[in-house]
Formats: sequence, structure tokens, C-alpha cells
Amino acid sequence: MRGSDWGADQDVVRMFVNTSPKAVRELAAWGCPWSRITKGDREVIINSQKVTITERDEAQGLIAQRDFGGTKKWRTCYVSDGTGHAMLFTASDRAIAEKIDIHERKEALALIHDGSRCYGAIVRDLITGELVAYVAKATAIATGGAGRLYRVSTNAVICEGMGHALALETGVASLGNMEAVQFHPTAIVPAGILVTEGCRGGTAGCCGTWTATALCRTMNRRKRAGLP
Repeated sequence: MRGSDWGADQDVVRMFVNTSPKAVRELAAWGCPWSRITKGDREVIINSQKVTITERDEAQGLIAQRDFGGTKKWRTCYVSDGTGHAMLFTASDRAIAEKIDIHERKEALALIHDGSRCYGAIVRDLITGELVAYVAKATAIATGGAGRLYRVSTNAVICEGMGHALALETGVASLGNMEAVQFHPTAIVPAGILVTEGCRGGTAGCCGTWTATALCRTMNRRKRAGLP
């Protein structure tokens, strides 16, 4: 809440705080190889300083946590340097094990609704071009963000806000807080290559003043040159 200057929805934040530990344990039960604590001494980077910490014997084998950018508490569980990859494939393997049908290479074009209730979606097969109606008891839009609407973003190329557009085009749903698009502050321009959360969390403060000064100089040069 403090990180958002109290702009975040407190009920949603509370839900995430209470639900996230359960989700982490559930992924562990499904086989997600979370990094684990090893008892004894180990070196970590805190505020760009190398620090030696001693893990208690009783902590051996527990899911490890570390700091990430913008956090004051060590609360981020991770899988080495491939957390998202491991979580994605764990969930995918579980879906296969549960015999859940996954239809790939499909693109939703419009929602099927009567003005008060959604009944599914009109979908295009990206291989054949065929249009198919998917009718469902419940429809969830989980299409990612909209970072690619901006010139420079580390979001995937498909994150263009199409899910938002599907909902908006119904004339029933409304969009809120559209200015709250999250950007990684340490992307490399113009390539869009990301300096990771782990790097930023471990080296916070090492170059903050230099970065701010360099950014101001760059923006002033662009302004004098008439560039955006």
C-alpha cells in the first residue's frame, strides 16, 4: 500500500496478501522447484553491499525468500533466475495432468453477451482463419497488460491491451485506472532489454544519483533537439 502511495485497492491488496502464500505452497505441491534455504552462512547483496547472513538449522529446506525492487521485507519466492518459466510450466503440466483442454493458436475477437451476462467469445483460428463460437458458463479475460501501446516496453509483443478492448467494446464494462501501467525503470533503451528485478533489488542505491543525473541530462538534450 505504501508503494502505491495508498492508491491501490486495499481489499484487492488484502486478498493478494492472504492468497499468495497458499498459491506458492500449491505450486510447490505440483512440483514447482522453488529455491530452498540451506542452513549455515551465505553471502547476499543488500543495498549494493555484500552481507553474510546465517540461516538457522530449523530453516533448512524451507522456500527461500529475497528482496526485489521496491520491497522492504524479504518476501519474494523464486526459482533461481527462471521463476516465471518454472511457474508457467508447472501450471501447464498440472493442466495436462487434469486433462484440461487447451486450445492454442486462437485469438478472441469479441465477447458473446446480452448486455447483462457474458456467454463466451467469438474466436479466430490463427492457422486456418476459421471463426468459432466458444460458449461457456464463465468467461475470464486473462490477456496480460497493455505495455506495448507505448513506444518502449519490456512487455511481450502481444500485450497490446486487446483484453481491455474486448470488454470495452461490449458497451457494458468500463475500464478504470488506465494510467496505472507498470514499467520496469531499468530497461535498456532502445532495445527494450530488461535489467531484472533481482538485479535491481540486489543493487538498489548503488547508482541512483548517477542514474537520475544522467536521465536529466539526456532529457534536456532531447528537449533542446526538439525530440519527444
